[in-house]
Parts: sequence; structure tokens; C-alpha cells
Amino acid sequence: MNEATLEKEIKINFWRQHILEGLLKAIKIANEIKEEMGKAVLIEKYGFSPHQAQSLMDLRKPIDEIDEQSIINELCELKKFEKKLKMQRS
Repeated sequence: MNEATLEKEIKINFWRQHILEGLLKAIKIANEIKEEMGKAVLIEKYGFSPHQAQSLMDLRKPIDEIDEQSIINELCELKKFEKKLKMQRS
């Protein structure tokens, strides 16, 4: 993998992890988050990043229907992949 491709994969992995971490946080406070809440409220009241808040706004199903374990599993796989990518960069 060339350096440009490697850096791109690292960035994609970072942002995917960031979004999944936001989903995990949202699952834990799902009963507090209302569907009609706007992006600004999610950022200001709950501390989500703009990217995480937008991802929550874009969800096609309610937060409480998301399988927490599948998010945790994917996040673990992404962290393993991140380590592998960073080792290739060294």
C-alpha cells in the first residue's frame, strides 16, 4: 500500500471510530435524546462533536433499536486495523 493510500485509510478508520464512539454514547443516553432535537442541542447539551451529531441526525432508525454489541465489535475491529495500518506506516 503506498503512503497516500495508507494515510487515507488511517483517516477513514479514525472518522469511523469517532462516529461509532458517538453512537455508543447515544445508546447509553437514548432515553434522554429526543428525535426532534437539533444538531446544536446534541453538541451543546450532550457534548457530541459536529460529525457525531450529524450522524445521529442521519440515522434511519431510533437509537434504542441499534445493537450496542455490534457497534462495540466493529469498534474493536477498527482499532485492530488502525494498529496494523500504523505499523505499516512506521
